[in-house]
Amino acid sequence: MATKREWYIAGENNYVPIFGATWDAQTFTVGTVGVNENFTISSVKILAEREGTPGTLLVGIKAVDGEGLPTGEDLSTGSVNPTGWATDPEWHEISMTAYELVASTQYALIVKSPASSDTSNCVRWWLDETGEYAGGNQYHTSTSGESWDTYAYYDLLFEIWGETPPITLAGEIVIGCVITGALSLTKTLTGEIIISSTTAGSLDVSTPSSGLSADIILEKNKIATGSAWLILLEITLTDSTIFRLVRNNEDVTFEGDVYTAFNFQLEASSHGSRGEIPTVALSVSNITQLIEPKLQELDGGVGSTVKITIINSNLLLEDYSELEMLFEVLACMSTAQWIIFTLGAPSPLRQRFPLDKYLALHCCWRFETVECSYDRKDVDDVTLAGGNPVSIQAGGSGGHGFVTDDIIRAADIAGVTPSLAGAYVITRTDDNNFTLNDTVSSDYAGNYTSGGTVGYSSCKRTLSDCRDRENTVRFGGFPGMRSGGIRIV
Repeated sequence: MATKREWYIAGENNYVPIFGATWDAQTFTVGTVGVNENFTISSVKILAEREGTPGTLLVGIKAVDGEGLPTGEDLSTGSVNPTGWATDPEWHEISMTAYELVASTQYALIVKSPASSDTSNCVRWWLDETGEYAGGNQYHTSTSGESWDTYAYYDLLFEIWGETPPITLAGEIVIGCVITGALSLTKTLTGEIIISSTTAGSLDVSTPSSGLSADIILEKNKIATGSAWLILLEITLTDSTIFRLVRNNEDVTFEGDVYTAFNFQLEASSHGSRGEIPTVALSVSNITQLIEPKLQELDGGVGSTVKITIINSNLLLEDYSELEMLFEVLACMSTAQWIIFTLGAPSPLRQRFPLDKYLALHCCWRFETVECSYDRKDVDDVTLAGGNPVSIQAGGSGGHGFVTDDIIRAADIAGVTPSLAGAYVITRTDDNNFTLNDTVSSDYAGNYTSGGTVGYSSCKRTLSDCRDRENTVRFGGFPGMRSGGIRIV
């Protein structure tokens, strides 16, 4: 993939007309502002505009002599018809024939239009009269390149685009072992490759790429800059709720999504000496209680995913896939100030295998889920009697089945205020009646009208608890696996 390799793109304050024998050139040195490495040129861009009806624009790359002047034949060429260009300055790209430009070497970018007649029908190439490009400067000729004038303080605006060439192999490399994967050669080699034993895989001799654009690499390598490197969080909870946060003092829009400015901290990963999978502590501010309610619903969000992306505030349109990290939430705790996630990679050692457990006296269903289907008792009446505890009649002809000191949860009882919904320790009166401990009837008003259920507030998920709840037909354990029981395999 072609990337921008060398450039000078800011400060335009004048232009030069390109027509007839009047040409202009900008010299440049590979590695001045871009990555200093060999590359194969694929195109150039110039900041230019059209005046009138110019002829075909010709572009060339030449070597330079000892004085920095263009010399010799074109190393790479390109052409374009500028009749459709705007009459205001815009960036225009011209495809070039392939040629490998060498690191730390100076070249000349030459633009000419022999078919254009005069300044009324020409292309105007914009420049900076106070140019600060250190790798070259402007040159001008009115004799079709027979002689050149030097403008040491002027720089024409340009971009050079290209691709890293494949490595040329020459010389001798002897590999005397079995290759079972991919052999990647990342250095310049000379000689002949001799593989003298079994090869199973592929031989990759391409130059490795970081996957980051030249602009990102350049920004990363700057000693000082006006931009900021930002950390983005994308927290996807187990119910598919997504929180997007950025460690910044203002919101940021990235790839069409708005990341809310938020306070969070990432601690260095922890490593042990016993082969544990490394973990990272992520602390997210809990002052606003933004995430806390969801975490309470979802058992702390364990199993959720967190994507961390590093971006630059001035390069929001670049591809940062190489700077993304994906974690799983392994544990979570919260305080009044912070929610602290323990992040790590998914581990097969944390996964249940086999998927289901077969236990004799322990139910695998959660209480009151569809699988459990515990039947609560219908309320028949509520009695409010002065200073006595509230009394509830329930269960009809079958009785309620509760005993003293059971913890019962009441719900949806109509006609009594304030609401009786909640959990209570009870005292059994008879098969159909019980009282709610720590209640006083005079604290309530109204008369029972209709509806309401009562039932156990929880279950230890044991066979004995299931029997107390008259629900053994739906018990999620396997009593036959007890010692002395019958096992069929």
